[in-house]
Amino acid sequence: MVDFRKAFLLLVVVFVAVASAQVTPLSCNANSGVPPIARAEGVAEEVGQVIINCTGGTPTAYGSVIPTINVQIFLNTNVTSRLLVDKSTASEALLLIDEPTYPSSPQNGVVGTQLGNPFGTIPVVKGTGSGMYYGGATSATAGVGAEIAGNRPNVFQAQQAGANSVVWLGVPFDPPGTSINRVIRLVNVRANANQLGVSSTL
Repeated sequence: MVDFRKAFLLLVVVFVAVASAQVTPLSCNANSGVPPIARAEGVAEEVGQVIINCTGGTPTAYGSVIPTINVQIFLNTNVTSRLLVDKSTASEALLLIDEPTYPSSPQNGVVGTQLGNPFGTIPVVKGTGSGMYYGGATSATAGVGAEIAGNRPNVFQAQQAGANSVVWLGVPFDPPGTSINRVIRLVNVRANANQLGVSSTL
């Protein structure tokens, strides 16, 4: 089977609902990197990961609720990432915050039916005043101190928003300030390469 480099048009939309009284404006730049080689006949080919680097803004004050954002991507072909719950729009596509890696920053978050909802229930996340997302257990019964210390989930599951789009709704996003960069990575988005056809110039 011959491999062809398929070009997937990728548009990333980030809706940021952060307070307008920011000392330093929040700035985010998206990069889709080098697209992987995809089979022309493939119907579930992984597209290149999207990396969003953010800097600026004012970190959420200690103990205050972190504002949320919505992130949505559109392809020029159908999204074919698996839906993980019967008759649901919960997708296998994931949004990762601050590059979670084991063991220093384990992947902990809102995935699947973990919290009794097909999409997961985004917990109320409180600010620490600054810092990275290091994961942490989500618990509705945790007190304010526990929420601040350990409740910064860093993995979120997408929902299928349309034939060619997936969306992450209500993701807690703490503006990083000027001392660090906040990294959002969108992974495991799959597309129907066969739908695009093969270029006549190959």
